[in-house]
Amino acid sequence: MEKYLINDEFKNIKSKVDEYLEKNNIHQFLNINQGEYARNVDLELEDIQYVVFGNPKVGTLLMQDDLYLSFNLPLKLLLIKREDKTEVLYEKPTSWLKENHSDRIKEILPKMDNLYLDIINYIEA
Repeated sequence: MEKYLINDEFKNIKSKVDEYLEKNNIHQFLNINQGEYARNVDLELEDIQYVVFGNPKVGTLLMQDDLYLSFNLPLKLLLIKREDKTEVLYEKPTSWLKENHSDRIKEILPKMDNLYLDIINYIEA
């Protein structure tokens, strides 16, 4: 698990993630605010936003070669409010690599790692 503590407020980081994905034509499939769900059942929890995103064409190519990758796809970011900062977590796609994976998978997963780094660089700027 990759973890970054960003020196910016939760709502700003969420906005920057949304902005990055929109600018780069990356589809957001789902946003889950786990903190909000906790408050809806009268429990306390920091704001935790689960952002599910990706490119269906790329994901489908990966799943065509290995259906088990569908467990890891679409891509996900977890944003956690930490007072006036935000923790950003994700799992590196290259951690899913297996020796017997196709050349296509071996080519695409490192690019997905770079996508995550681009997102981190964007929200840190």
